[in-house]
Amino acid sequence: IFEPTPHGKRKIILSTNIAETSVTINDVVFVVDAGKVRQSTYDPESRISKLASVWASQSNVRQRMGRAGRCQPGESYLLMSRTRYANLPRSLLPELLRTDLASTALYIKTLSMEDGPRTDANQPSVIAQVFSEAPQPPQPSHVDQAILDLITLGALDHYQNLTPLGQLLTNIPTDPWLAKMILTGHLLQVDEDICIVAV
Repeated sequence: IFEPTPHGKRKIILSTNIAETSVTINDVVFVVDAGKVRQSTYDPESRISKLASVWASQSNVRQRMGRAGRCQPGESYLLMSRTRYANLPRSLLPELLRTDLASTALYIKTLSMEDGPRTDANQPSVIAQVFSEAPQPPQPSHVDQAILDLITLGALDHYQNLTPLGQLLTNIPTDPWLAKMILTGHLLQVDEDICIVAV
């Protein structure tokens, strides 16, 4: 896609959100934007993550418009009404507010520099503290649920200390539940089958 387009030919590029900011393609003249984005969302009540097509935000749309005309004159066509555009949110929710916090909580615990293991469950939690310092922090109940999930999984003990299993799970770049499933599958010598189930 980065090669110059041969004379008399037109290059058509279908792209995901990666083209909004990360890539500059010099000969883009037109952008046709459907105004949608695929984003991961998590429902903490049902504990289900899903990938859904949702309307993009106004900032996403502006970024996409900026892809045309960076190196030569260009035009952008937005496939929605002005009313629809006006009703789009200014920006999408930060990922921290719409995804499962368990993976992030586990990495926070892995990277924390606490002075030894916790021995008091009432001692302030480094996980809760780090989340509370985010520019747009998640609800404390969602943080508590992530911690409880990690305790249930066996990645943290009841004092929120990282367990040996928790340390192993951080080495597998996926959701802690799937990582434990993969480890269990390996122990039971059904690696291939469990990886198919995990996907």
